Amino acid sequence: MKVVRSTGWCRYDAAFSLLVILHIPNRLSVLKAMYEALKPGGSVLIEDMIHLTEEGPFTDREEELLREMVGAHSVSDVEEYRMELMEAGFVDIEFRDLTK
Repeated sequence: MKVVRSTGWCRYDAAFSLLVILHIPNRLSVLKAMYEALKPGGSVLIEDMIHLTEEGPFTDREEELLREMVGAHSVSDVEEYRMELMEAGFVDIEFRDLTK
């Protein structure tokens, strides 16, 4: 999936995604593209659905409902999401729970 056009010179100070990445089958490819589109020291803000592990794993039915009703390919826990962000190249990763 190509999410940004590579021009070789156009890089951005910041990028954001609001409740989009959970719908994309290969989240890592999008995160890598976002990272590559940033200038050195750039920032990214991602608002996405994250599974809070203290509530226990999703049941099969909950996962099915997320796919059917929301179109979510995957809803990861914080650590899985953090690992993918790190693999994409991001550092200084911070999560905030917006449900509280």
